[in-house]
Amino acid sequence: MSLSLSRVSRFVVGLTFFFFASPSVYSQYEEMSDVEADSAATARLVAKSPYVVKNVTDKEINDRLSQMTSCVDLRNTRVVKSYIMHYLTRPEKTKRLLSKMVTYFPLFEKKLLENDVPDALKYLSVVESALNANAVSRVGASGLWQFMPATGLDYGMQINSAIDERNNVVKSTEGAAKYLKHLFNQYNDWALALAAYNSGPNRVNGAIKRAGSRNYWVIQRFLPEETRNYVPAFIAATYICNFYNEHNLEPDFPELDEQLTDHISVYDGISFSAIAKATGLSYQMVSDLNPGFRRSYIPPSKRGYYLTLPKRVMPAMVRHLNGLGGSTYRLDGSEYANVSGDGTTKENQYYFTNVAVSETDLADRFAAKIGASGVQLRVWNKLVNPYVYANQTVKLWHPVHVIKHVGGIDVAAAIKTEVPASPVRVPSNATAPKPSTAPATTVTSTKPSPNGGSTTVTTIIRPATNPPTKATVGATPAKPTVSAAAVPVGSNTGSSAATLVKPSASTGTASAIPVTAKPTSSTTIIKTSSGTQTQYLFHKVKDKETLGDLARRYSVSEDALMRLNNTAELKAGMLVRIKELK
Repeated sequence: MSLSLSRVSRFVVGLTFFFFASPSVYSQYEEMSDVEADSAATARLVAKSPYVVKNVTDKEINDRLSQMTSCVDLRNTRVVKSYIMHYLTRPEKTKRLLSKMVTYFPLFEKKLLENDVPDALKYLSVVESALNANAVSRVGASGLWQFMPATGLDYGMQINSAIDERNNVVKSTEGAAKYLKHLFNQYNDWALALAAYNSGPNRVNGAIKRAGSRNYWVIQRFLPEETRNYVPAFIAATYICNFYNEHNLEPDFPELDEQLTDHISVYDGISFSAIAKATGLSYQMVSDLNPGFRRSYIPPSKRGYYLTLPKRVMPAMVRHLNGLGGSTYRLDGSEYANVSGDGTTKENQYYFTNVAVSETDLADRFAAKIGASGVQLRVWNKLVNPYVYANQTVKLWHPVHVIKHVGGIDVAAAIKTEVPASPVRVPSNATAPKPSTAPATTVTSTKPSPNGGSTTVTTIIRPATNPPTKATVGATPAKPTVSAAAVPVGSNTGSSAATLVKPSASTGTASAIPVTAKPTSSTTIIKTSSGTQTQYLFHKVKDKETLGDLARRYSVSEDALMRLNNTAELKAGMLVRIKELK
C-alpha cells in the first residue's frame, strides 16, 4: 500500500512540474551536447564564433591543470579541450555563469565539506546548470543540481504549486551533497560517482561489468554517449572557473549584497514584499536570492523553508520574524555576536581587511585557514592562478556589523566608522581602494589550521574610504621557482626548509626569500633533483590511511605510488609523493 501511495505521489509531482515549469529553459549540459571531440571540429567552432578567440594549446591546458588538485584525474583529452573551447567561443554566456560563482560557491563549499564531500565537486553545478538556479531540462530535471522530481523527493525536497525546493539553493545543495556521497559509497571512486549522477548507477554498473574494470577511463566507451563525456565536461568546467583570467574573460560580478549571503529556516508565512520592507532590500533581490518559491511567498511550515538574504540584513530579518508572534528565531554562529546595528541603512555596510600571506599556498586552502571563501578571495584579488604567494597581501570584504573577530582580534574595537557610503560593487578588474588617511590597526595572530598545526596571520584592519573602481590591476606574480634540498619521502618530519625565488616587480629578476614550508594533506612541495626542477604533489599520511585510499583519492594507481615512494607501507605523519606536476 505504501509503495502504491509513493507512486501516486510521484505521479502527482510530475503533473505539477509540467503545469508550473517553463519548458523554454534548458540545462547547461543539454546546451553543450553538440561538442565534438576532434581538432577539426574545434577549429570549425573557433571559425564560426563571432568573437576573436585564441585557440588554447594542449601544453597550456596541461600546465594549468597540473597546478590544481581534484577528486578526479584532471587529464586533458580531445573532449576536454572541446568543452573548454565551447566556453571560450561563447564568452558572454561564460562570463554570465562565472559572475555567479561568488554568490553560490561559498555555500557549495560549506555544504559539501559538511557532508564529507570534496569541495571540488562544486564545479559539477556548472556542468549541470551553468549556475542558473531556474534551469529546467527537457526531461524535467530542475535547479542548480538538476534533480529529477522523484530524486528530489527522495532527498527531502518539497515540490508543489507553491514551492519547488530543487530550485532552493540551500536545500538542493544539501541534497546534492548527500546524493554524491551515497554514490561514492557505492563505487569508492569520484569519477564513477559523477557518471552515476548523470546516468544512474544501473548504466554505470553495466559498463563496469562489460569492461571488467572500475576505472572510468576504461569503462568510458561502454557508457551512454552523454555520460561518456560527462567527466571531461567536469574537467573543462574546473578549468574555466580557475583560469578564465588567462582568456581575458572579465565577468561582471554582482554587488557584495549578493556575494556575502546567509540563510535561515523560516516557519511562519511571509511574503517577499514584507521581507523587502523589513530589510530595506529591493523586492527583486529577495526574489533573485530565493528562486525556489513560486508565488513570491514563503508558506507556513512546521519543518521550515530556507530563506537566503545578504548577511548584513539578517539581524533585521530575525527581529522582524520574532515580532510576528509565532516561532522564535535566532542567528547562529560567532560572526553574529555583538552585532551593532541591523545593516539596513545605506551607510556603513562593508569594510575590508588586508591579510598578509606568510607562505605560498593554494588559494582555496589559504582561504580555509583564515575562515574565508576561496573563490571570493580569488575574485576580490583577481588572482590569475590558484595560488597565493609569500609576502603577498590579499583583501577580504566583510559586512561591517557581522564580523566580531578576525584571527582572534576584536574587529569592532579596532575598526573605524569610516566605510563606503553605499553598497560596494566589485568589478572583475577592481583594484584596492586608495590608502585611507585614518590610522590602521595591524594585528598578528596564530590560528589553528584545519589540517593540524597553526597559521600565523597578519591582519591590517583599515577603514574603506572609497569603493573599488575599474582600474588596471597588477598581475599576480608568476609561479615562483624553488631551490631546496630534496624533501625526504616517508619521513615523519612535519616541515622542510625551502627558499622561494620571487621575481622582482621592477626588473623581473629573482631575489631569494627564506620561508619554511609546512606540508599538510594535499600540500604541493617543489624540489630540485639532480639540477633539474621537479614539482610533486605530496600528501601527509593520516592515521590508518593506506596506499589504496590515496590511489582512490587522487586517481592514481597503487603501483605508481609504490614505485614513486619505494615503499608499500604507510605510517601516520609520513610524506608521500602522489604524482609529478608538469
